[in-house]
Formats: sequence, C-alpha cells, structure tokens
Amino acid sequence: MKGFEIVPLAIGIMALLMFALIVWIIRRGHKKSVKYFSEEGLVLNDGRTFRWTDLNRVVDKVRIRPYNRKTIWRTEIEFKNGSAWVIPTKVSNYGEVSELIRSLPCEHTEARA
Repeated sequence: MKGFEIVPLAIGIMALLMFALIVWIIRRGHKKSVKYFSEEGLVLNDGRTFRWTDLNRVVDKVRIRPYNRKTIWRTEIEFKNGSAWVIPTKVSNYGEVSELIRSLPCEHTEARA
C-alpha cells in the first residue's frame, strides 16, 4: 500500500459512475422516443408498437423559464400498455408532428417537468 492514494481512485470511480449515468439517461430517452407515426399507431426506437385504439391521453411536460415563459421539454403520448416520448429538440419536422399530436382524439394535459 506504499504510495497508494485513495483520493485519485475515488475521483476516477466517480467520473466513471457519472459517465455511466449520463449514457443510461440518453439511451432511455432514445428507446422511449417515437421512431415514426403511421395510420395504425406509432413505433418506438426500441421496436415496440402502440395502436391508436389504445390511446389514453397526451401530456406535455413543460419547463417554466424566467419571466414565466413555458417551453415544452417533451410530449408523452400515453397508451394502455405504455407511453411514448416526442422530444422537440430531436425531431426535425416538429411543426408537423405537433399538429398531428394536437389533433389526437384524447385528453390533452400539461404538467411541469
């Protein structure tokens, strides 16, 4: 144990744990995000499919910025057997997608993220 320092080892372990946490959060968001919409429903990036007939509600997760400016952080489309996320910053045609989501025949709510 001569010359062994615990502090550099602890810093290295904490850095690796932080990296693993960030990777897990990014992968989780990617898997729960919508890959594409169709007439029958939607498909997630992990391959799961949800049908429009099982639609429950749509929840806009918003953040309130300074001066009470609301921004949508993500939109959760909830079905009977799970949910799907639409993240505005990750969708190139978000204008079209948001119109489609607003036209869905279900309850639309808003919650703070």
